[in-house]
Amino acid sequence: MKKASALRTGGFTLLEVMIPMIIIAVLTAIAFPSYLEHVARTRRADARAQLLQAAQFMQRFYAANDSFAMDRSGGPVLSAMPAPLKQSPQDGQAIYTLDIPAAGLTVMGYELRMEPAAGGPMASDKCGTLTLASDGRRGVVIGGVQGNAATVERCWK
Repeated sequence: MKKASALRTGGFTLLEVMIPMIIIAVLTAIAFPSYLEHVARTRRADARAQLLQAAQFMQRFYAANDSFAMDRSGGPVLSAMPAPLKQSPQDGQAIYTLDIPAAGLTVMGYELRMEPAAGGPMASDKCGTLTLASDGRRGVVIGGVQGNAATVERCWK
């Protein structure tokens, strides 16, 4: 009998090993989705900041050219926009790209869109494309459909 107890004193049982592993698995199952949502919110915040900077550029462009669509020599506004404003984040791989749809660009107004890059980490984001119009309207386009007020509030928060 003394021999059996002497052999057992140096190790862990399977139960003692499994309990910490179960605790870690449960914590991971709770924390990982929260972390992913935080990363997505951070990326959207960067895209919103880029949209606001692009809107400031559009106002300066209008002040210099009396038009949101073309400069005085007939060049389109998108070609005059600085490259760092055309994507989010400004440096590195684009997660969002800036688009100014022709239908949303007139002499007196514009609509800017930050669209998730195809195949990028935000391509299937629940907020889709962030929009900002010259009159300050903020919006969201998800699958080609305008988001409702609650979706806009959640995505622009």
